[in-house]
Amino acid sequence: MAASGEECFAISVADVRAIPGRPGKVTFMLRNRSSETLEFIKSALKVQRRLPRSRHALPSAGRGYSVVTAIEPGLTVNARGEVPFVMNVDRRTGYGGVIPAEPPSAGEPEFFFAARLFYRRTNGELYETGVYRRLAYPDLAFSLIEAGHTHLNYAGVRTFSGANPQRSERPISAHIR
Repeated sequence: MAASGEECFAISVADVRAIPGRPGKVTFMLRNRSSETLEFIKSALKVQRRLPRSRHALPSAGRGYSVVTAIEPGLTVNARGEVPFVMNVDRRTGYGGVIPAEPPSAGEPEFFFAARLFYRRTNGELYETGVYRRLAYPDLAFSLIEAGHTHLNYAGVRTFSGANPQRSERPISAHIR
Protein backbone atom coordinates (compact mmCIF):
# COMPACT_ATOMS: atom_id res chain seq x y z
CA MET A 1 0.00 0.00 0.00
CA ALA A 2 1.05 3.61 -0.29
CA ALA A 3 3.29 5.10 2.36
CA SER A 4 2.19 8.24 4.18
CA GLY A 5 2.35 11.23 1.85
CA GLU A 6 2.15 8.94 -1.21
CA GLU A 7 -0.98 8.66 -3.31
CA CYS A 8 -2.82 5.33 -3.33
CA PHE A 9 -3.51 4.11 -6.88
CA ALA A 10 -6.49 1.93 -6.22
CA ILE A 11 -9.86 0.90 -7.54
CA SER A 12 -12.36 0.03 -4.84
CA VAL A 13 -15.60 -1.92 -5.25
CA ALA A 14 -18.52 -0.33 -3.41
CA ASP A 15 -22.27 -0.68 -3.03
CA VAL A 16 -22.35 -4.37 -4.02
CA ARG A 17 -25.98 -5.53 -4.07
CA ALA A 18 -27.85 -8.63 -5.17
CA ILE A 19 -31.00 -8.59 -7.28
CA PRO A 20 -32.89 -11.86 -6.67
CA GLY A 21 -33.98 -13.94 -9.61
CA ARG A 22 -33.05 -16.64 -12.12
CA PRO A 23 -30.34 -15.77 -12.88
CA GLY A 24 -29.63 -13.35 -10.09
CA LYS A 25 -27.86 -10.10 -10.79
CA VAL A 26 -25.21 -8.19 -8.89
CA THR A 27 -24.82 -4.43 -9.09
CA PHE A 28 -21.69 -2.63 -7.91
CA MET A 29 -19.75 0.59 -8.30
CA LEU A 30 -16.08 0.84 -9.24
CA ARG A 31 -14.40 3.87 -7.64
CA ASN A 32 -11.00 5.24 -8.67
CA ARG A 33 -9.38 6.62 -5.50
CA SER A 34 -6.41 8.20 -7.32
CA SER A 35 -5.83 11.38 -9.28
CA GLU A 36 -4.85 9.42 -12.43
CA THR A 37 -6.91 7.50 -14.95
CA LEU A 38 -6.55 3.74 -14.42
CA GLU A 39 -7.00 1.07 -17.11
CA PHE A 40 -8.30 -2.46 -16.54
CA ILE A 41 -6.16 -5.35 -17.71
CA LYS A 42 -8.10 -8.34 -16.41
CA SER A 43 -10.96 -9.08 -14.03
CA ALA A 44 -12.54 -12.16 -12.53
CA LEU A 45 -15.83 -12.00 -10.62
CA LYS A 46 -18.05 -14.67 -9.14
CA VAL A 47 -20.98 -15.30 -6.85
CA GLN A 48 -20.70 -18.56 -4.99
CA ARG A 49 -22.61 -20.50 -2.36
CA ARG A 50 -20.36 -21.73 0.42
CA LEU A 51 -20.66 -22.91 3.98
CA PRO A 52 -18.98 -20.41 6.31
CA ARG A 53 -16.51 -23.05 7.58
CA SER A 54 -15.45 -24.21 4.07
CA ARG A 55 -12.38 -23.04 2.13
CA HIS A 56 -12.75 -19.56 0.64
CA ALA A 57 -10.63 -18.01 -2.12
CA LEU A 58 -10.64 -15.21 -4.67
CA PRO A 59 -11.59 -16.17 -8.24
CA SER A 60 -9.03 -17.53 -10.66
CA ALA A 61 -9.73 -18.99 -14.09
CA GLY A 62 -8.02 -22.31 -13.37
CA ARG A 63 -9.72 -23.28 -10.12
CA GLY A 64 -12.75 -25.12 -11.48
CA TYR A 65 -15.62 -22.76 -10.77
CA SER A 66 -17.54 -20.31 -12.91
CA VAL A 67 -15.87 -16.93 -13.31
CA VAL A 68 -17.43 -14.00 -15.13
CA THR A 69 -15.44 -11.23 -16.80
CA ALA A 70 -17.82 -8.33 -16.33
CA ILE A 71 -15.17 -5.64 -16.71
CA GLU A 72 -13.66 -5.74 -20.17
CA PRO A 73 -9.92 -5.19 -20.62
CA GLY A 74 -9.13 -1.66 -21.76
CA LEU A 75 -11.93 -0.02 -19.75
CA THR A 76 -10.65 3.17 -18.10
CA VAL A 77 -11.90 4.82 -14.93
CA ASN A 78 -11.18 8.54 -14.82
CA ALA A 79 -9.42 10.16 -11.89
CA ARG A 80 -11.67 10.09 -8.80
CA GLY A 81 -14.39 8.71 -11.08
CA GLU A 82 -17.03 6.02 -10.65
CA VAL A 83 -18.37 3.42 -13.07
CA PRO A 84 -21.55 1.41 -12.29
CA PHE A 85 -21.88 -2.25 -13.31
CA VAL A 86 -24.57 -4.91 -13.48
CA MET A 87 -23.48 -8.53 -13.73
CA ASN A 88 -25.62 -11.64 -14.32
CA VAL A 89 -24.79 -14.53 -12.03
CA ASP A 90 -23.40 -17.45 -14.04
CA ARG A 91 -26.09 -20.13 -14.61
CA ARG A 92 -23.45 -22.87 -14.91
CA THR A 93 -23.00 -22.93 -11.14
CA GLY A 94 -24.27 -25.77 -8.98
CA TYR A 95 -27.15 -23.58 -7.79
CA GLY A 96 -28.14 -22.48 -11.33
CA GLY A 97 -27.33 -18.80 -10.74
CA VAL A 98 -30.47 -18.31 -8.66
CA ILE A 99 -30.31 -15.75 -5.86
CA PRO A 100 -33.34 -16.10 -3.58
CA ALA A 101 -35.04 -13.10 -1.95
CA GLU A 102 -35.16 -14.93 1.39
CA PRO A 103 -32.10 -15.86 3.50
CA PRO A 104 -30.96 -19.48 3.59
CA SER A 105 -31.94 -21.50 6.64
CA ALA A 106 -29.39 -22.31 9.33
CA GLY A 107 -26.78 -24.78 8.12
CA GLU A 108 -27.40 -23.99 4.42
CA PRO A 109 -24.68 -22.53 2.19
CA GLU A 110 -24.55 -18.74 2.07
CA PHE A 111 -23.86 -16.42 -0.88
CA PHE A 112 -20.50 -14.70 -1.31
CA PHE A 113 -19.34 -12.17 -3.91
CA ALA A 114 -15.68 -12.38 -4.89
CA ALA A 115 -13.68 -10.25 -7.31
CA ARG A 116 -10.08 -9.93 -8.40
CA LEU A 117 -9.29 -6.86 -10.50
CA PHE A 118 -6.03 -6.03 -12.28
CA TYR A 119 -5.46 -2.49 -13.57
CA ARG A 120 -2.55 -0.24 -14.46
CA ARG A 121 -1.26 3.27 -14.52
CA THR A 122 0.23 4.76 -17.66
CA ASN A 123 3.82 4.15 -16.49
CA GLY A 124 3.40 0.37 -16.53
CA GLU A 125 2.78 -0.36 -12.86
CA LEU A 126 0.20 -3.12 -12.35
CA TYR A 127 -2.15 -3.05 -9.34
CA GLU A 128 -4.62 -5.52 -7.87
CA THR A 129 -7.82 -5.23 -5.83
CA GLY A 130 -9.49 -8.18 -4.12
CA VAL A 131 -13.03 -8.29 -2.72
CA TYR A 132 -14.71 -11.08 -0.75
CA ARG A 133 -18.03 -10.39 1.00
CA ARG A 134 -21.03 -12.31 2.29
CA LEU A 135 -24.61 -11.45 1.33
CA ALA A 136 -26.59 -9.79 4.14
CA TYR A 137 -30.36 -10.12 4.31
CA PRO A 138 -32.87 -8.40 4.19
CA ASP A 139 -31.11 -5.48 2.42
CA LEU A 140 -29.45 -7.85 -0.12
CA ALA A 141 -26.06 -6.10 0.14
CA PHE A 142 -22.78 -8.00 -0.15
CA SER A 143 -21.43 -6.04 2.81
CA LEU A 144 -20.32 -8.52 5.45
CA ILE A 145 -16.61 -9.28 5.77
CA GLU A 146 -16.06 -12.32 7.95
CA ALA A 147 -13.13 -12.24 10.40
CA GLY A 148 -11.43 -15.14 8.59
CA HIS A 149 -11.74 -13.44 5.20
CA THR A 150 -10.18 -10.03 5.88
CA HIS A 151 -7.01 -11.04 3.99
CA LEU A 152 -9.15 -11.49 0.84
CA ASN A 153 -10.15 -7.80 0.89
CA TYR A 154 -7.53 -5.31 -0.28
CA ALA A 155 -7.13 -2.47 -2.78
CA GLY A 156 -4.20 -0.95 -4.61
CA VAL A 157 -1.61 -3.67 -4.06
CA ARG A 158 1.20 -3.17 -6.58
CA THR A 159 1.95 -6.50 -8.27
CA PHE A 160 4.40 -5.25 -10.90
CA SER A 161 6.49 -2.14 -11.37
CA GLY A 162 7.74 -1.20 -14.85
CA ALA A 163 10.71 0.70 -13.36
CA ASN A 164 12.12 -2.37 -11.60
CA PRO A 165 10.71 -5.69 -12.90
CA GLN A 166 12.52 -7.61 -10.14
CA ARG A 167 10.47 -5.87 -7.42
CA SER A 168 7.02 -7.24 -6.76
CA GLU A 169 4.89 -6.94 -3.65
CA ARG A 170 2.85 -9.99 -4.73
CA PRO A 171 3.94 -12.65 -7.25
CA ILE A 172 1.99 -11.81 -10.38
CA SER A 173 2.54 -15.18 -12.07
CA ALA A 174 0.28 -16.79 -9.48
CA HIS A 175 -2.63 -14.50 -10.38
CA ILE A 176 -2.76 -13.88 -14.13
CA ARG A 177 -3.29 -16.83 -16.42
